[in-house]
Amino acid sequence: MKLSIVVPSLNEEAYIFNTLAAIASMVVPNSLTLELLLVDGGSTDRTLSEVERFFETNDTLPVRMFRSAQGRAAQQNCGAEFATGDVLWFLHADTLPSPNALIELQKTLQNPAAQFGYFYMKFDSDNPLAKFYSDFTKLNSILTHYGDCGIFMRRDFFFELGKFPEQDLMEDVELLFRARAVAEPALIVDAFVTTSARRFKRNGFLRQQVLNAYLVGRYIFGASPNELKKRYEKG
Repeated sequence: MKLSIVVPSLNEEAYIFNTLAAIASMVVPNSLTLELLLVDGGSTDRTLSEVERFFETNDTLPVRMFRSAQGRAAQQNCGAEFATGDVLWFLHADTLPSPNALIELQKTLQNPAAQFGYFYMKFDSDNPLAKFYSDFTKLNSILTHYGDCGIFMRRDFFFELGKFPEQDLMEDVELLFRARAVAEPALIVDAFVTTSARRFKRNGFLRQQVLNAYLVGRYIFGASPNELKKRYEKG
């Protein structure tokens, strides 16, 4: 089986090297072949320099790099279009997979009914609220898993769903809504990814979590992604 890891980046100089290094450090089962597709949306900081630094240290993981229109959905769709794997795994540029992630993902994919799913998620913070919020990813619900949980999906199924909707926000929520409508259940891989808590640290953990829940609720009841993005960016 071949797995395509798609990483969208935009001004991620502080995170991208560590993310790529964590991907390259995962234990790869013998039955799995990897490729990494990095899709940049026009970074203006040192992201590309950090990627080049990674290239200088990496001699095992096949990596292809692309430029696309800006926007996480567009960038992930671009990577998916060029991917050659049977399964797509979408990892945000500030999200680190655990060393055993591929071993556990491969076990999950042995289930022929496994069309899509995600991982447990931790924050890179010792704040008690960070652990409290991350514990909710142990529940298999559309309200507890988002793009930063490392969504995986069989490639054919991803394209049958119409790819990520190229909207301003909630592209991950919308894709998972569509997936759950036709292929329950989503499967949780028995491994963690660790994602940046930078927005929580900046805005406050309670405030940011309340805002996130508010925005998802409004999206479910029909608010436009453009309107929600403006509110999200205010913090």
